[in-house]
Amino acid sequence: MTKLADRWRSYSENEFLSLVDNEHLRSRRYHVRFSLVVFDLSRSIRPGKRVRALVRSLSRRVRSADRIGWLGDEKVGLLLPATEANGATKVVEDILRSWRREDSPLCSIQSYPQTVEVNQD
Repeated sequence: MTKLADRWRSYSENEFLSLVDNEHLRSRRYHVRFSLVVFDLSRSIRPGKRVRALVRSLSRRVRSADRIGWLGDEKVGLLLPATEANGATKVVEDILRSWRREDSPLCSIQSYPQTVEVNQD
């Protein structure tokens, strides 16, 4: 995953979790919201290929403040600073529009302090 992480500017699992922790601390201190989207491709027919396609898609779509990171072999996280749940939901819907329904990732959105589930089943 190192080559992919370098090529599409995504973070390793440890680096990404550290970024999430830091954003959580910043959010609590300054009373700003943030969202974390988790894309799960474990049910995909070819998860490795689909994960790479997802990372490419995310890297073209996200703002410069957003961060993409690995959460295991078949999960990708998207950290959205200063983004409430409704904004994160719009981002997810935009990204999933380009996926075939049967092969789209399961998604969950964790927003500080609220949580929303978005499933495409």
